[in-house]
Parts: sequence; C-alpha cells; structure tokens
Amino acid sequence: MENIDQTRSLRALARRIHDGNCVLVLGPGASTDSVESREIPVHVKLAKKLAGELRLSKEDKKDLNSEDLRHVSQVLWALKRSSTLLQEEVIDFYRGYSGKTNEFHRNIAALPFRVCITTTPDDFLETALIQTGKKPMRDFYNFRSARITRMAEPTVDCPLVYHLYGHPDEPQSLVITENDLIDFLTKVISKAPPLPEGLIAKLSRSESTCLFIDVGFKNWYLRVLMRSLGLYEHSEMSFALEGSDFFAQSKQHQTIVYFSASKTPIDFHQDSLNLFVSNLRAAYEQIAEPSRQTVPEPPPGAPVVFLSYASEDREIVERLGLRLNAAGIAVWMDKQNLRAGDNWERILTQVIEKQVNYVVVIQTPAMLRRNEGVFYEEIDAALQRQKRMKEGLRFLIPVCAGDCSNLPTLESLHSISVTTDSGMNDLSRAILEDWNTRAPALATAS
Repeated sequence: MENIDQTRSLRALARRIHDGNCVLVLGPGASTDSVESREIPVHVKLAKKLAGELRLSKEDKKDLNSEDLRHVSQVLWALKRSSTLLQEEVIDFYRGYSGKTNEFHRNIAALPFRVCITTTPDDFLETALIQTGKKPMRDFYNFRSARITRMAEPTVDCPLVYHLYGHPDEPQSLVITENDLIDFLTKVISKAPPLPEGLIAKLSRSESTCLFIDVGFKNWYLRVLMRSLGLYEHSEMSFALEGSDFFAQSKQHQTIVYFSASKTPIDFHQDSLNLFVSNLRAAYEQIAEPSRQTVPEPPPGAPVVFLSYASEDREIVERLGLRLNAAGIAVWMDKQNLRAGDNWERILTQVIEKQVNYVVVIQTPAMLRRNEGVFYEEIDAALQRQKRMKEGLRFLIPVCAGDCSNLPTLESLHSISVTTDSGMNDLSRAILEDWNTRAPALATAS
C-alpha cells in the first residue's frame, strides 16, 4: 500500500512541476563530494575541515559535533573573533567546487522548475542548469545590508536560483555561524531588508506547492522561516524528502503530525536523493510525453479560438493550446497559422473579424509589465467585435496564468485562472457551453 501511495504522490508532484506550480527548496545534503569512494555532503566536509583547526581539550571535543557546520563555525569564531577571516576561509573552500555538479543536480536541472531556492552557497545547481542549455538567474539574500533586487519573471529556460543564506559574491551575506543564523532570522522576520516581492509572490500563491529536499525539518527554526516566506498559504500538499537522521530522531513523529495537520500539509518521504530524483524525472517524462504527441484534430464545426499573448509566454500558451485541442477546440496561433511572408499587422483585423469564434487573452506578469506589444492591437480588435455581438454571448475571454490581474481595458470582463488543470478545464467548458448556445442560430443561418 505504501509503495502505491508513494507512486501516486510522485505522479501528483510531477504533474505540479509540469504545470509550473511547484517551487524547489533545496537543502545542503544534495551537494556532495567523493571522499574515499564515499559521497559526503560538501557542508559536512567543510565542517570537518574547520573542526580540524580547533585546538580543544579532550573534554571539549566530546561536546563538539564536527559535522554541524554552523556549530563548528560558532566555536571557531568564538576563538578567533573574526567574521571576515571565517568568511574568506568558507569562500576559498567553495571556490574549489566552481564549475562542479553531480548526477542529482543534472536530473533536477532537467525538470522545468522556474523558482529554485537553495540553502547552500555552492553553484552545483547553476552549473547543471547551464549544462542543460538553460540560463539561470542568480539572486541571494544579504541579512547584513539593505540590498533589494527586482527579479525578472522566471521561466523554464531562465529559472531563478535564489541563495537564501547568501552567496560568495557578497561575503558578508553568508550565514555561517549560529549567531549569523539568529541575525538572519531576525532580519527575515522583521523584513529588514525584505525578501524580494516577486519571490514572496511566487511562494505564497495558494495553488503553489513546494518540493523540499533535505532542508532539515528537524531544526527548530524552520517553522519560523516557512511562515516568513509565506509557505503557510498553500492549499495543495507539498512534498518533503528527508534523510534517515530525520526519521531516526525521537520527535520526528511530532514534526510530521504538525505539518500534516497544518494549513499547509507536507507529505514526508525517506529515500536516497539520486533514486528519488531519478524516479521523479521518469514520472515527469511520462506526464509530459503525451503533450508532445500530436493531438487529434478537433471535429468539424468546432469553435476556433485565437490566443493573444506576450512573446515571453509562448511556452505557457503552447501548453494551453494543446489542452484546448484535446477538449475539441481548434486553436489559431501565429506560429502555426501564419505563412512565410505574411504581414501580421495587415491580416490581424481579418483574422479576428472573420476567421475565429473567440479571442482568449492570456494575461501574465510579463504581459502586464509591457507598455507596447502587438497583443494590445489584438485586444482592441477583439473589443470592437465583442461590442457588435448579442448580449450574453462571449467572444473576448481574459484568462490569468500566474499572479496578475486583468489589464485595464479588460477589467469589466470576468477572467479565468488557468494556472491549474481545473482552471484549464473551466476555460474549455466556458467556451464549449457558449458555443452550444450559438449552434441553433448558426444552423438556422446556414
């Protein structure tokens, strides 16, 4: 029974990733290095290196956890009293991993995550993303400065990799010691400085879910951090992969019950990182494969829908077009329907006036940021035709793909959210129901 449930959970997670509704939160255990034919986390290797520099009595060494990086760093800082020297030593260590990655990160990079939060200063994930042909955008939090960044809209090809605990690009941003962690939490909670608005918006969307990988749910501060990040607003189940140390602790059941019964439930699993991500990638490819196949032609007499969108959103639009096709709705898209040499501006009016039955405007944050675009002309032409139609019939249908509101010119029209499967189904149903009300009149006219 457990295996069946795990398979279903994995499929559900893969579907959310496919639909663009999953944020990756990556803990430190995924970045590993081979030591004596054994893979150990890079942060543990650093902790052991720093612990080797400590000159402690045998009694004091008994109390030292040489695999806990923040604990070891705190002891080292207390002896040396120099944050700058400690920062430089950590940066030198991670420089040795520049350009390196591993199988786990390559499998993760093959999945279409748009937002990835990492809790380590290494570049394993960025390197893997670049190797797959993507162009990751890097950003990070600096709890010691008022650094505020305006993030561009992440896409599958240009995902955001956000280093929550800082990055070597700004050494003072690194959260190294236990004191640093407390100061970091204080700054995040008090929003001084705040995390990027765009990141919080992505994390706090009710339809979003998270994939937590080895983030360390056994740590007391994680619940506080999750609330500050807006991760208690999700309506869907999130997924957490934790190691054996989490499941071996005496209070792990209490933690699981807390999150299972919370407003934002989390499904906890234990597995090896490489096996898990390999299975997840296979589950995703099974879901994604049908969408790459040729969808049967809509039946004769099917409604024809024109999709109006910003060029940055082509991937979202193509996915929506496939869903409409599968529902028996014909789709008119510039890439598919224009011939070589066609002048789009010249035939725009003819297409919207004569060749299609509906215009669907796919609004996204990218569209709302644009001050110019051909889609504005398309919307104007569609509004003119809508005015000539019988009251109660739909022609111009605004939809929202992401966290956005209607364009000012469309505020009077009801919009449909298409960020989920059910939202896409709502759109198909709205078109077909309206089309069926027109069918008798069309039959009489013919």
